[in-house]
Amino acid sequence: MYLINDAIDEYASRHSQRVDDLLQELADETRANTDLPIMLSSNTSANFLRMLVLMLKPKVVVELGMFTGFATLSMAQGLSGDGRVITCEVNSAYMEIAKKYIQRSPYGSRIEIREQPALELMDSLKAPVDLFFIDADKVNYLNYYEKAITLLRSGGMIAVDNCLWFGDVLDPKDEEARTIHTLNQKIQNDPRVDHVILTVKDGIHLVRKK
Repeated sequence: MYLINDAIDEYASRHSQRVDDLLQELADETRANTDLPIMLSSNTSANFLRMLVLMLKPKVVVELGMFTGFATLSMAQGLSGDGRVITCEVNSAYMEIAKKYIQRSPYGSRIEIREQPALELMDSLKAPVDLFFIDADKVNYLNYYEKAITLLRSGGMIAVDNCLWFGDVLDPKDEEARTIHTLNQKIQNDPRVDHVILTVKDGIHLVRKK
């Protein structure tokens, strides 16, 4: 379950900044033609990420888990100067949808897609990174967080998606819920960071490296 009901979520989306026509077309195709449309970022989550990029003015954004590129393109829209987004995906069907829309976007040249697992991508990166968006396989969230902290600049940020995991973190029984709950506890006790959990859709744990 999500934390807010559908009517309130729809109200928040309707009264937040509208996504452009290309993003709306991408969202519609994702819902119609993918096996897991629930993985699509909500409009409010995508707008939050875009706003975060606008405020932070990052040069390097790293997204772990592209899916069909909705959040990717949303973040790219907020970039300034020579900022860029590096993202990864292992599912070729999702990647083909993403590439189609990224190629059509005026922000597409700012996006670098890697067809590889997120841990491999992270091993290839060099510091400093300004912003991480963690949204890949949940069982590796602890590994992603530790690697992200080492690559992040002071003042850089991490946005951890699905940090409330449909409410299952309250009584974690499956591996994903246990891992996410453990990560939330780890962040809570990490002296290297400031942080807050936002109850946007399925939860975003926003972390700032001191």
